Formats: sequence, C-alpha cells, structure tokens
Amino acid sequence: MSKSESKSESDLRRNSIKIRVTADELAKLHSLKVGGELATWMRETCLGVAPKRRKVADASPELLRALAQIGNNLNQIAKRVNTLSPLEAVSAVVELERIANALENLRDSHAG
Repeated sequence: MSKSESKSESDLRRNSIKIRVTADELAKLHSLKVGGELATWMRETCLGVAPKRRKVADASPELLRALAQIGNNLNQIAKRVNTLSPLEAVSAVVELERIANALENLRDSHAG
C-alpha cells in the first residue's frame, strides 16, 4: 500500500481556498513563512497545528562548537552595543564596515 493510499478519505485535502493579495502582501507572507511551502505554513499557522518535525542532518562536533562560539560572541557584541552612546555607535558601525570590507576582499582574493 502506498503512502497516499494509507490516508483515510477524511484525511485527503480536496478543498481549496483562494485569496487575493497584493504583491506587497504576498512578499510579506513569504518573508514570514517558516519552511518551504507557503500553503503549509499558512495552514499550520491559521489552524494552530504544530509543524511536523523534520530530521536535521548530523553536524560535526567541531562545527557545532564553532557555531556556539559565534553565538556567544554575537551575544556579547549585542550586550555591548546596547550600552553605547550615539557617537560610539557610529564609530562602531564605521569599524564594522571596515572589517566587512576587509573580509570581503580576503574572500575575493581566495575565491580563485
């Protein structure tokens, strides 16, 4: 028996709802959705159904440690940024732009 044949008659989705939205509304919906399909996200959100858990690919312990360190660094940066004066904030943004440009140049020089 195939997967689709195992569903009972009442489980089959045979009804549809058509709604009209503006381009901005559609873009907003797509920006808010979690997961792949807009229809699935809307159904889960509107009906209060918890999304099905998807299997997460295994990640190496080294990668997980590196991501945890990045997260910790971001939290420390956010905490510090929230205490800056306006002048210090502008200086920080300028420095971050300088670092971003340097990283982009480094990436481009190694991109081949």
